[in-house]
Amino acid sequence: MALLLARSTQIDVATAGTEVNVRTAVTRVRYALFVADPDNAGALFLGNNVASLGTVSSTTGIQLNPGDMVEIQADGADLIDLSSFWVDSATNGDDLHVFWLTE
Repeated sequence: MALLLARSTQIDVATAGTEVNVRTAVTRVRYALFVADPDNAGALFLGNNVASLGTVSSTTGIQLNPGDMVEIQADGADLIDLSSFWVDSATNGDDLHVFWLTE
């Protein structure tokens, strides 16, 4: 069994309406937890940026209000790539905390 390592980062969405990549490099993980900072002034929107869906926004992303969280766990041998996730905000300067487990 492989040793799992815990990692984390904080992403600042400086400008509302301008999505930010959760990870710019491929980051394959077994588990990820996305947490909207409880001190945020507005909602965050989490999703992926693909040509068929367009950019992440209030109409295409999962809404995370301040303090909300969502977790994603890989199934079996599959891994989740954090670089496929993007976040946008309703308010300038709101933050997303990301925690993950990787081998």
